[in-house]
Amino acid sequence: MTSLRLQSWVGFGSAVTVAAAGLPAAANPILSREDFAFSLDQAALTVCELRKSQAMDYKLALNTSATPVFQLVKFRYGKRIEGVKRVPADQGLIRYLGIKISELSLKYCPKQLPASVSKEIAAIKNKLN
Repeated sequence: MTSLRLQSWVGFGSAVTVAAAGLPAAANPILSREDFAFSLDQAALTVCELRKSQAMDYKLALNTSATPVFQLVKFRYGKRIEGVKRVPADQGLIRYLGIKISELSLKYCPKQLPASVSKEIAAIKNKLN
């Protein structure tokens, strides 16, 4: 049996109601690896488009594109991602999303990003190793 559920998402400064038809009745299903990767790809392509068509500041474009992914992971899936034992606290998740989306943006549209992005990602990776 499927159900119609309405969920409120807060993003871009206002509440938006999203209707989700045909979703399982489970309160927090698990986000599949494929869907998570797809969400990250969409966010990276959004960064590219915002930089290209609106000349939006990189950090603002990154925040704009990461917000829906964060909300999806936290509120829709209760931070449950297939194959991930422990999703970090909110700030850690936001940082992780920022890094992953930045890496993908560099792959899709390196000319649209500031030169410092590549260096910042390398510095973060060096810290972690």
